[in-house]
Amino acid sequence: MLNVLKAGEESKINCTSNNGYPSPVIYWYMESRNLTRNSSILMERNDNGRWKATSTLTFTPLRHDNGKGLICQVVQPTAPLMSSQNETMVLNILYPPIISLRLLDNVEAVSSMTSVEFECTADANPKVLNFAWYLNRLTLNNSTRHRIILDRLQSKTVSTSRLIINDVQRMHSGKYECHVITVLGNATATLNFSYCLAEFTVALEPPVNLPTMGDDFTMTCSYWPPLPGSVIKWSHGQGNVIATFDQESYKIRYSILDQLRFKLTGDNNSSSITINNLNTDDSGNYTCIVLNHNGRKSSTLALEVLYPAPPSDVIISGIQSHGGYHENSYVTMTTGDPQDITCTVQGARPPALIEWNIDVERIRVMGQINVVEGQSYVSHRVATITPFPVETEMCSKQHCPSFGKVASENSTPRSSTMTSLQSGIIFNFLVATRTSSASSESHGGEQAYM
Repeated sequence: MLNVLKAGEESKINCTSNNGYPSPVIYWYMESRNLTRNSSILMERNDNGRWKATSTLTFTPLRHDNGKGLICQVVQPTAPLMSSQNETMVLNILYPPIISLRLLDNVEAVSSMTSVEFECTADANPKVLNFAWYLNRLTLNNSTRHRIILDRLQSKTVSTSRLIINDVQRMHSGKYECHVITVLGNATATLNFSYCLAEFTVALEPPVNLPTMGDDFTMTCSYWPPLPGSVIKWSHGQGNVIATFDQESYKIRYSILDQLRFKLTGDNNSSSITINNLNTDDSGNYTCIVLNHNGRKSSTLALEVLYPAPPSDVIISGIQSHGGYHENSYVTMTTGDPQDITCTVQGARPPALIEWNIDVERIRVMGQINVVEGQSYVSHRVATITPFPVETEMCSKQHCPSFGKVASENSTPRSSTMTSLQSGIIFNFLVATRTSSASSESHGGEQAYM
């Protein structure tokens, strides 16, 4: 049977056994808890000499007792195998609403808007069916900015209501209230919400290469601090979105016309876009837009695609002539002492390819370094020369390095035609060793051409 009680109010529940002999013993249980000590028993003998036993349990139910089973157990101690009978009733405990209000964690950027969600939970019997929401004592209803969702499916007594606010602004800060009304009483939960934009920065990093026609060109957009759920959009020209990077899911989306021309990458605080095979149509403004729960920020870079250009100057320099050697000038070196000779190329776009012609093993060539200056490149490549004593190796024009050669693409993009420039100097090796440097100047010198 189902017995209706009210939480917090003392109740008396009777359990009766008829026509027993001798008189029975009656026990009370709620699940595994023995409540018998809170009961009293009344015995009455009928005309047939048998007993009617009535046990009364004095019981103050609580909200958590709702739905539990209360057991009355009648035991006949002298009967074979100690015979017993049980009667169970399911408690239906009425209680006023218990209510809580919290801010959900799933605050995320949606397009260029930011949303926030509150959840109000009420536990009551009978169940709450209607919720009222207030902000600073003003009633909130369903609208384009406020959306209220009622969920009655959690349990027989628990229901929830969610308030979703779109396009959150500072005007939405304040005291939020969730209010419910039932026949057993009312309840209100409050939460103070303050919305303020955290400071974060977005910047398009200066490119390390010049945007030269025919080359691939990469731009990198970084934002700080890293914020989960950020979405990075790249646009070109009049705001046309060409690619989107979702930082949380690492999903990349391209516009239909641009998916073969661009390559997009990203991590937790940056995104890079590469334009394949630059052409003049790629000139214009590129904007990186970062969206997250702190708002929307952007950074723009003006891109001008440049035509290729050949080198304007080729200079060979060393410690004896920082400004550069004249063509076919003499350089004096001491045998055994290494010396760096640098070939510098100016004015090329893209970077010129510098090659040193190496005829002997005592020439060691370093890697090439390219630096952007203005709208062209300055390239450097160092050759380290260590002259050998003439007693162990005679240096002649055929065995020494001949010249440095510079190659760069001419002004036609992706042309197979190369422009080759050369510059040379003559080396004068002193006949000397480290131990006889005092007498070295009295000997003749060998010359090498470079």
